[in-house]
Amino acid sequence: MAEKQIRDTELSETGTSEKTEQTCCRIASLEAELKGMQQVTKMAALETELKDMRERYLHMSLQYAEVEAQREELVLKLKTTTAKGGKGWFS
Repeated sequence: MAEKQIRDTELSETGTSEKTEQTCCRIASLEAELKGMQQVTKMAALETELKDMRERYLHMSLQYAEVEAQREELVLKLKTTTAKGGKGWFS
């Protein structure tokens, strides 16, 4: 009778230990999956930020080109005004 109780207890403990091991493996698997999902989310956020930065860079480049064109026009205007015999802006 006592041997049967010991054997039942051992089987019960073995089953519990297997369940605990399976649970630990499942937890580790879920943690790895979560980490992977977090990395995917982070990558998506970084890609979005890069896209936004490229759009801002394009916008700033266009603004710079417009300002540079205006500067060239003003330089030409200044040269033609000075070439007509008038005094220069700073003379």
